[in-house]
Amino acid sequence: MFERTRGRLGRRGPRLGAAALVVTTVAGGLWWGLAGGDWDGAVAAQGARAGGSEASPTASPSAAPSAAPSAAPTAAPTPASRAGSASNVPDQTPVAPRKEVVLPAVGLAEPASFGNKVSARLTTSVRVEGKGQGVGERSGPSLLVTVEITNSSAAQIDLDYIVVNLYGSHGAPGQLLLGDGRSAPMSGKLASKTSRTGTYVLRLPDPTPDTVTVTVNYGAQAPTAVFTGKVRT
Repeated sequence: MFERTRGRLGRRGPRLGAAALVVTTVAGGLWWGLAGGDWDGAVAAQGARAGGSEASPTASPSAAPSAAPSAAPTAAPTPASRAGSASNVPDQTPVAPRKEVVLPAVGLAEPASFGNKVSARLTTSVRVEGKGQGVGERSGPSLLVTVEITNSSAAQIDLDYIVVNLYGSHGAPGQLLLGDGRSAPMSGKLASKTSRTGTYVLRLPDPTPDTVTVTVNYGAQAPTAVFTGKVRT
């Protein structure tokens, strides 16, 4: 008895469920109509929510990176532009050094002419014992010379750059002892038609030279006077 009843109930279960769904739907429709709602709109919204729940989230668009502006190509310089820029560059051609003009040698007691109405002579050339007082100077056998410059030209000359050198028998240079109290080099301007003297103590490169050579130059544009001879004791 119980088994037959359960079988009939089981066969009626689907029909009862469908009937309940219809009743529920009709009741809901009546309520929605009485409330003034939009049934079609609600169904559409429900469908949209159902569809949206199954759709995958849309990724936010990312800004496409903008390409960096490329620099405009630089035009190669034309021959004319190169020529124009080269004209603004100063001439860098090496200048050959001025060749030193050396006058023929004269004796230690003879005058030497520079060829421009200016002359030089050694009024004194004697051996002394030099005293080295300055930096790098050494005491020892020396030659004391007094140089006289005579300006017979019409213009004054500059004696600030006068150079007096001494060389031994084999060309070895001597040393000017400015620290020796007897040294008194020339300087300043030498007026026209006047003379001036200066004293120089020069250490001998060889204590007992056979001959010595003294050179005198008073300016870069002037030639060099050469005096040579035996040293007096």
